[in-house]
Formats: sequence, structure tokens, C-alpha cells
Amino acid sequence: MEELTTKQKVMIALSHLSVLLGIGIILPIIFYFVIDDYEIKQNAKEAAGFQICIIIADAILGVLLAIGWGLSFILIGIPIVIVAGICLFVINVGAVVFAIIATIKSLKAGIYYYPVTSKIVNNVIK
Repeated sequence: MEELTTKQKVMIALSHLSVLLGIGIILPIIFYFVIDDYEIKQNAKEAAGFQICIIIADAILGVLLAIGWGLSFILIGIPIVIVAGICLFVINVGAVVFAIIATIKSLKAGIYYYPVTSKIVNNVIK
């Protein structure tokens, strides 16, 4: 593998860290469709796929949180709220940690494949 250029490094880092910059999934999708470079395109695909999975998990947990909140008047919703809230916190902290790890490893090794979502992303997006 040849050394990454500065342009490649910046775009790869932005793809993975866009979730921390407040632009989330938009930047990796733009890079995926606009940039022709293989390394940038693959990292953008992995970053976008990971962020889509996080958004889906957040939406599901948000619905569970709302249901639990609505049922809290009969006490059965309180454990739902607690569990969903803890899961929401853990998933989002994990997303930040994985984004940082992905940035560091992709700048050293080229393409970073997220451990959980990589197979899903590669099966859905060719």
C-alpha cells in the first residue's frame, strides 16, 4: 500500500469525524458520490453506513423511551426509560469512540472497517 496524500488524509478524517463536527452523515455521502479516489470512497462508505446504523438505533431507542415515558404512570415504564436511556447513552458514546478509532486507524492503514456494521454496509452498498 502506498502512502496516503494529505488530501486523502484530510477527507478520510472528515468522513469519520463528521459526526463530531455536527454535519453527521452528509459529508461522507457527498465524498462517496463526488470523490473518485478508492481510499476516500471506501472510508466514506464505511463512515456513512456506521452513522446510518447509529441513527436507526437512536430512533428505535427514542421510540422505546417515549413509550416508557408514557407508561411511567403505571410504573412499568420506569424500567423501560432507564434501560433505553442507558442504551442510548452507551451507543452514542460508543459512536464517538469508534469515530475517533476509525480516524486514527484509517490514517495509518488506509481503509477502516467498523467491527459491527461493516458486513451490513458492504452487503447493502456495493
